[in-house]
Amino acid sequence: MSWFRRKRKPTEPKNADEPCTLPREVVDACMSYLSGRTRDLKACSLVCKVWSHAAQHILFNTVFLTQSMSKYSRLGKALQRSPHLITHIHTLTLHRDDRVKTSMFESICMQPFTHLDTVTIVHSNPMDIATAHVLGQLLSLRTLRRVDMDCYFLEPTIFPVIWETCSPTVKHLDLRTCSGTLDPIPSLVHTAASKPVMLDSLRLGRSNNIDVWMAPESSPFDYSRLFILSLETSQAFSRWPRVTPNRHTIESLDFSAHGSVGVDLSLFPNLQFLRIHSISALSAGKVRNCLITITPACRIQQIVLRLDLPRVYMCEQMDFQIVKLPMSQLPSVGIETVDVEYDYWALHFPKLRARELLHRTNPNWFETRIERRDAILRRPP
Repeated sequence: MSWFRRKRKPTEPKNADEPCTLPREVVDACMSYLSGRTRDLKACSLVCKVWSHAAQHILFNTVFLTQSMSKYSRLGKALQRSPHLITHIHTLTLHRDDRVKTSMFESICMQPFTHLDTVTIVHSNPMDIATAHVLGQLLSLRTLRRVDMDCYFLEPTIFPVIWETCSPTVKHLDLRTCSGTLDPIPSLVHTAASKPVMLDSLRLGRSNNIDVWMAPESSPFDYSRLFILSLETSQAFSRWPRVTPNRHTIESLDFSAHGSVGVDLSLFPNLQFLRIHSISALSAGKVRNCLITITPACRIQQIVLRLDLPRVYMCEQMDFQIVKLPMSQLPSVGIETVDVEYDYWALHFPKLRARELLHRTNPNWFETRIERRDAILRRPP
């Protein structure tokens, strides 16, 4: 009997050729705990095909290239050896200065991205016309939804070139620009054949000659459906003839209290969210003048205040003024700060606290408003 046991061939298990794999949803959930741990994800990608797909999806979902030729080169080689990796890239950030050759920067921009949703471009060098055309090709991708751009131009006429072939799917723009001249420019040439980019949201950071980029009739953007508007200052957009007629579409508004021109909130009949930043002792009076323009017809549901070097009396004055707003239902008020500071400054908004209308907010309001707006648009009719 012992001889028979030694000679008997081991029986093959059923489905021996089929590997035991977990459903992709389970693997993805497990891998999510390793997000940010590059070495562990690389090790997991070597286990089996299902694990490889999940690990690569996390590794390449967000690609961030700093001002380093080696990182540009490594990404280019990885996509050349394994073209399927490009399907995992949803967010791409490109930083470019003198250390990154033009050819390397352009080679990444010209990759055939299939699922790219968000692009961030930080271009420290003066942009030339050739690079503008290359960026235009990148922005022509039909999957693209958000663009964040921080660029420097010697020639203002280069700026519209970027948008001539822009995909109509681009709805959200975060823009900071700098031109090499402070002289006023009468007009910019925008190709008549190219359709202006219809934006749902626009955030403008600090820029010189902002009217050159945004205000003229030849601007590459269409503001007729603008729902979210964020401005570093309040003075520029009061002079934009193309924005003024469309203020009724704006539901979320953000601006700096340091602007020299006040904002009349009664001109925004559908405004639901208001954020005022850079509030200090010097600008508190402008904030109060802005709040005075709120009428009983206003539909504001939330006001967010970002305080810079606040004073106790300043907080108490705003607390009193907001509680006295002529609205049937007062908006909630968020103080944009960290937990420790909030606990202190919240004491100086006693009336709002007593009505349970005061809370702390995070600085990622812009992304939150975009996500909410997109969720509304995705709802079935």
